[in-house]
Amino acid sequence: MRKRVLLLFLLAANAAYAQQRTESDSTNLLEEATVHAFKTIESAREQPASVSVLSGKSLENNGVDVPTKLSAIVPNFYMPEYGSKLTSAIYIRGVGSRMNDPAVGLYVDNIPFLDKSMYNFDYYALSRIEVLRGPQGSLYGRNSMGGIINLHTLSPLYYHGGSASVSYGNANTLCANITRSTKLSDRVGLLIGLNYVQSDGFFTNQYNGENTDEVKSRGVRVRLDWKISDRWLLNYSLSAEKSKQNGYPYGLVDADGNVGDIAYNDDMGYERQWLVNSLYWQYRGRGFSLAGAISYQYFDDDMTLDQDFTTENLFTISQRQRQNAYTQEVVVKAANERKYQWLFGTFGFYKSLKTDAPVLLKQDFFSSIFPPSAPVAVIEDCPTSGFYDTPSYGLSFFHQSTIRNFLAEGLSISAGLRYDYEKISIKHNTRAENLAMHISIPPAPPRPPIEMDTFVGVIIKGDDKQSFSQVSPKFSLNYDINRTDRVYASVSRGYRSGGYNIQLFSDLVSDALQEVAMSMQPGVQERDIDESMIAYKPEYSWNYEVGGRVCFMEDRLRFDASAFYIDSRNQQIAQFVPSGLGRVMRNAGHSESYGVELSAMAHFNGLSATLSYGYTHATFLKYTDSIRINGGVEPIDYEGKYVPFVPRHILSVRADYTFTFSNTWIDKLTIGAQYQGAGRIYFTEANDAKQNFYSLLNGDVTLEKSGFSLKLWMKNITDADYKLFYFKGLKNNAFAQKGNPLQPGATLRFSW
Repeated sequence: MRKRVLLLFLLAANAAYAQQRTESDSTNLLEEATVHAFKTIESAREQPASVSVLSGKSLENNGVDVPTKLSAIVPNFYMPEYGSKLTSAIYIRGVGSRMNDPAVGLYVDNIPFLDKSMYNFDYYALSRIEVLRGPQGSLYGRNSMGGIINLHTLSPLYYHGGSASVSYGNANTLCANITRSTKLSDRVGLLIGLNYVQSDGFFTNQYNGENTDEVKSRGVRVRLDWKISDRWLLNYSLSAEKSKQNGYPYGLVDADGNVGDIAYNDDMGYERQWLVNSLYWQYRGRGFSLAGAISYQYFDDDMTLDQDFTTENLFTISQRQRQNAYTQEVVVKAANERKYQWLFGTFGFYKSLKTDAPVLLKQDFFSSIFPPSAPVAVIEDCPTSGFYDTPSYGLSFFHQSTIRNFLAEGLSISAGLRYDYEKISIKHNTRAENLAMHISIPPAPPRPPIEMDTFVGVIIKGDDKQSFSQVSPKFSLNYDINRTDRVYASVSRGYRSGGYNIQLFSDLVSDALQEVAMSMQPGVQERDIDESMIAYKPEYSWNYEVGGRVCFMEDRLRFDASAFYIDSRNQQIAQFVPSGLGRVMRNAGHSESYGVELSAMAHFNGLSATLSYGYTHATFLKYTDSIRINGGVEPIDYEGKYVPFVPRHILSVRADYTFTFSNTWIDKLTIGAQYQGAGRIYFTEANDAKQNFYSLLNGDVTLEKSGFSLKLWMKNITDADYKLFYFKGLKNNAFAQKGNPLQPGATLRFSW
């Protein structure tokens, strides 16, 4: 009954084509956007969906230089900074992922980034960002259940000149980049951008006095555009970045929920380097256009973790990933103003991913799990090795049809359909062959006492494969009331692919070692495992949405709103395993997410203001699990609990007032203020740990003169104390990561 009432509400709601545009794009960039409309019939602002479109100038004004800062200006978008760039979790409308495949897709110049470990990188040389909220399965396919982020870099055919900026803040935080674009001829343009970031970080490891969140990164971006003729366009792009971070700023949480000092005794850190080469081509025929995008992606990272996050000598984990991937996409679509519009496309990918994940189990770890009365004692640290080869490939076909002025002037109806096929395999080899232990058994007449040292070990290896296929439809109605106002309704299906839990093997080998040690049988044993223990299945969803937009005073005042309902089945939930040795992805069952999104924009003379608000109510309808209690396993039911890591409310309000001068030492003075809020956020399925709604206040003052600008800024002015992340590890210890404190700084920009 509740669902029916909610669906009626959605169908009756006056909601929004939620786009956010704090400033108008230049004519050149608008032309560029038309050239690169790759996978859609309409432009981003015309689609019957919830879309936020942010120009490059808007990104500068809001200080968005990394993807986590989009949380401040995009409704129902949440991307916290979880310890390192490895864990690039993004949540849109309660749909997200902390590990393995993403639930939100990322495209850069029409190229999909296949691994979310590459998602968190520095933003520079961008013309605009589009954030599409809700499942985009019919056009984008796998792993777009929450939505899509489209990044578009500056085209040297339409952007000429150069720009440079340097920003400095507390904690010795330095961000600098330079971009130069030039036309080599009337039809050829070249853009080169360089970027550098460093910070000492805001948190200290009390054990050794080192910074836990220190980071350094450097990147390069190259783009070459060649307008071969009026019909042919060719674009080559190269993006690369290398970064190094210390980690992780996790403090022990006491019984009252307070976050204590960060203190761990083993090294922790994360290093990453990646490169994406891509080639985009487009041909404009008579009444149609044909375009394609091909890419090669390389990704290499190295993580080191003191997995107990304390000064105890329990165990450490390392993980080295290396990926080589290829993508190819071709789209043909109508390119005219006829009543019927169509689009056909095909997409294929191949990804080779190899992971090397050794674990060092220390003596104190075994002492903590063997009872004092046990006849065995581990006398040396036990190294384990783990190698995992998980290649995958996929192929898809998609189509979309749109009929304009259907039954009435301004009314359009669209239908899309996509078929995806994917296959993933795993070849694994986990070894712990040198567990040195001392056996001590008291006498039991007539048997004499036994005292001996020996070695035992375990090998777990095998290979398996699984495949998935999915049909993803989408239906929408769009009514253009006039040039600026519209309403729409849509129904779409989302799909997130399955895979394997390589993080689980450290837990499996630990359990096997305990059994072998207690059996007191020397030697190395080979163990088989049920492949279902490490595999998880795809997740599916249906998204129902209605929306609208209304503008006043010649588009100087705009209001947007949207309402949605998402029904997710076979939901993938990341869990920490009971031993504390790692994480695992499980298909939790059934959940629902519903809410609203509101945004507003106003421009009056020198005053500009924006508002962004998202409300999400995401709960489990069916989810049962089991926990270990006193050596046994007991079932637990999470029905009715809130889905973890999803903010109930996300709010952002920003206002800027610009004073314009003539014949003075400055041209413009802009004073800006921003309020951000998020919460409540639950961190566990049991909802027994949470972060209440918290508020952040930011402010800035900008001086501009003839291509120069100086911005003095301050973030988290009130020095608000809040948690970004919380989890439980070994011995049921709870840890949390706090948000960054007060951050003052300045940014100098120059363009020519």
